[in-house]
Amino acid sequence: MGFYGPARCGFYRLDHHLITALVERWHPETHTFHFPVGEVTVTLQDVAIIWGLYVEGEPVICAEPQHTKRQWREYCDQMLGFHPQEGEMRTTTSILMSALRERMLHMPAIHDQTPQEDVDKYARGCALLLLGTLMMPDTSRCAVSLLYLHFLEDVTTAHNYSWGSAVLARLYRELCTASQSGAKPIGGAMSLLQFIWVPYDPASPDISGLGDLCVTANWMSQCPLINIDIVEIHHPNRVFRQFRMVQEIPPAVEHTHASLHSVSRKGKTGFNWVEKHASWIEYWTNREPFSPRALHREGPTMAPGYMQ
Repeated sequence: MGFYGPARCGFYRLDHHLITALVERWHPETHTFHFPVGEVTVTLQDVAIIWGLYVEGEPVICAEPQHTKRQWREYCDQMLGFHPQEGEMRTTTSILMSALRERMLHMPAIHDQTPQEDVDKYARGCALLLLGTLMMPDTSRCAVSLLYLHFLEDVTTAHNYSWGSAVLARLYRELCTASQSGAKPIGGAMSLLQFIWVPYDPASPDISGLGDLCVTANWMSQCPLINIDIVEIHHPNRVFRQFRMVQEIPPAVEHTHASLHSVSRKGKTGFNWVEKHASWIEYWTNREPFSPRALHREGPTMAPGYMQ
């Protein structure tokens, strides 16, 4: 499935004071934190290297099935091996994390003679737990969308999706929402905010040992990040220093964030998100490898005038 990295890293104790300070410096239009020394952000490179998530691949998006709550519960039985009770569903399309954990704890142990179908169901349950608690939790952190099961139906091809960009899309959206006046709860992969912003050394054993999948991805493209209903823009050209390059004065950004933020799954069922975001899917699919004009730094880390 490609979720081994997050599963192995596990949970970190969150520094809520640090996260609050970062949220206060988040700019929704650029998707960067603004500091006195310049801009920094979480990039596709960070998601790939820290968690080993796939960045290349198909976007995590689908047309939402027009199922009733009963049909979703039957789908759970088919995909996870149990039929949720009415009280175990938070909404028509989401299951409570507490119910999912309890069900997983009481599933038969996996051993060498376990049928592959049962192994797959257990793997899907573990993946949902990771998605709902660590990789892309919502603000409540108490439920996870069953729509993600669509991408896990065939566990042998689940790694073909760009889970790294989906995680980053959710994180960006949560930061954008939390940075607004009056907002309090925040979701998303908060663990990715608790690291030191220094360039990765490609020659270090920690990086060189990750394998081609994590070190050859096109993580410097300015491109849309897609997670079902969410679309956010990746702006690596604003943080060249994180890629061991000289930071140029970045161009002005297109103010698309307001229109993108107005799109949400709230109040919608059976919606065709593939059709809604067709232009962004095409943009992602046809994105070109990034050819930076910025130079790898050997002296100053910023172009003249950057801090003015």
